[in-house]
Amino acid sequence: MDENRYSEARQLFLDQERFTLKVRSIAVDLRNDDFESARRTIGEIIPSNQSEIDYLESQMTYVDYLVKGDQFVLATNEYNRLLAVSDTHDPLAPYTRGVLYILTDEIIRPELPEIPNEVVKRESANNGVQDYVLLAPNPFNADLEINLGDSKEATVSIINLNGVEVYRNDGLSGTEKIKTHIWSPGVYFVIIKGYDKTVEHFKIIKQ
Repeated sequence: MDENRYSEARQLFLDQERFTLKVRSIAVDLRNDDFESARRTIGEIIPSNQSEIDYLESQMTYVDYLVKGDQFVLATNEYNRLLAVSDTHDPLAPYTRGVLYILTDEIIRPELPEIPNEVVKRESANNGVQDYVLLAPNPFNADLEINLGDSKEATVSIINLNGVEVYRNDGLSGTEKIKTHIWSPGVYFVIIKGYDKTVEHFKIIKQ
């Protein structure tokens, strides 16, 4: 990765970190019934994508509900927005599903899409050899195989839709077979960080 792209990637990571810290701050404010602080924090966040906008709007609706109590009325357009966001596999959608459940008792479980095995080929930054990443099978049931080809000492992290890390290996080379029988069905995200500082993301599904 050249210096400019590395700087851009790092800035995106830092922006996401700031967003995550603000999200945690909102959660603390709500837990302490400090609704005004929660409102201010929501207003301070500058979203970088539609997912973050949806999250912030969902949180603002939740704050209004907590503040107004029995006087709160969920507008039709806001209900439709909550419903539409809840029925996706976006990493931040579980927050909206939670708000929708609190306000309406509706439980949304989006259908799992059919996704083929993820195979990505790229050129090594060091020796020009074509290497690849293989995640198979996908969707998977019991075991998941990760094949990094010629990649050496990569850090592999797998997180669920709630942001919980269910697997991590800080020195993976070659092939690894992961036992996944205790994982819940759903969508997971694989983050692979190479020793050359490249970062790749993949989506997998547990049936």
